[in-house]
Amino acid sequence: KKETRQPVHSLFEIRGDELYIDTGSEQRTLPLDRHPLLRAFAESYRALLAGDGATLATHFQATLDGHLDDWSAKRREHAAYYDRAFEGSIVQTPAAVYRERGVTNYHIYNQYVIRAQAPDKLRAYLPEQGIGPEIYYPIALHRQECFADLGYGERDFPASRKAVLTTLALPIFPELESAQQDYVVEKILTFYNTT
Repeated sequence: KKETRQPVHSLFEIRGDELYIDTGSEQRTLPLDRHPLLRAFAESYRALLAGDGATLATHFQATLDGHLDDWSAKRREHAAYYDRAFEGSIVQTPAAVYRERGVTNYHIYNQYVIRAQAPDKLRAYLPEQGIGPEIYYPIALHRQECFADLGYGERDFPASRKAVLTTLALPIFPELESAQQDYVVEKILTFYNTT
C-alpha cells in the first residue's frame, strides 16, 4: 500500500491479484494478470520472487537510456548534500561504502536511506508536506515469502527487523534540484524540532 496526501491524494494498494488505484477523483481496480508490468511491480513489492536475473526477466524487461556515470555522479552529489545538511542532527545518514578507498564509483545511491526516530510519524508527515518517502524493504529479507523455506522466525536477525521499522528512503533521483533538497531537509528538521 502506498498513499500520498499532497499535492494530491493518491492511493495504490495491492489486493490479492489486483491493483487498486484511488486518485481522489477516480478509482480503478486492475487485474494483475492482464497487466504484466503491474504484476512485476506487485511481485517485487510482495517479494514472491527470488532476485535472480532469469526469473525476473520472465516478468519484465527494462531499457535504460541516458548517461549512467552522470546519473551516478548527481546522486553522489545529492547524497553529500544530505550528509552535510543532517550532520549533527538526530537523522542517521547512510555510510558511503568504499569512498575512502579511492574508488570512482564508490556508491551510486540508488536509494538514500536514513534511520529515523519516530519513523511512523515521519512517514505520515512527509507526504502531507508533498515529499514521497519510500520504504523499499517493508519486510525483512528473512521473512519474505521467497525465502520462507529457510525457516527463519520473526525474532531472527534483530538488526534486520530494526531496519525495517526505522528506515525510509528520501528522494535522490539525478534530476533533483537544490531547492527540492532544501525543502526535504527543512521539513525533516522541522519535524524533529517540533515533536
